[in-house]
Amino acid sequence: MKKIFLLFLTTSALHATDKPWPVFAFQNGVHFGKVEQRIAVLKELGYDGIGSANLGADLPLPARLKAYDEAGLELYSFYVGGRLGAKGHTYNPAIVAALPHLKGRDTYLELFVQGNKRTNTDEQAVAFVQEIADKAKAHGVKIVLYPHTGFYIDRLSDAVRIARKAKRDNVGVMFNLCHFLRVEPKTN
Repeated sequence: MKKIFLLFLTTSALHATDKPWPVFAFQNGVHFGKVEQRIAVLKELGYDGIGSANLGADLPLPARLKAYDEAGLELYSFYVGGRLGAKGHTYNPAIVAALPHLKGRDTYLELFVQGNKRTNTDEQAVAFVQEIADKAKAHGVKIVLYPHTGFYIDRLSDAVRIARKAKRDNVGVMFNLCHFLRVEPKTN
């Protein structure tokens, strides 16, 4: 069964181990200063790292990973995605460029899928997810589908359905309470 991850304002672990579960900040809550300043604050506050990070920053990815490593912090996940269109899908090439730098790390890609539920199809979403998953697998990187309000995948059930249809062992789903409550407020 695919792993389901819980993501709140501050997030629990992306995987269970014998060690205590890490506590890391959600990137959306860390919008100040430069990377080094954010790292210093995260360290001072006792966080284990950061999740839902953006690929773009004031430091190139290799230097940013090194800075987190030197501080003893982790970059747990990156928030990335693409858009479904009438003739396929598009996404930022920085996603693929980041993959070699993530090899050997326990860093996930939180993959959002934008699109229109009336004009796009599951087949288009599956093709996009498979393309990213295949490129990621070559570097040992795992993908979790991120249900986001207003996107093609906006419900947890959408993410599970697309993950199953993608049939890739490095694809799972995650859960974000904020988006869940906006899309499915009366769900038990």
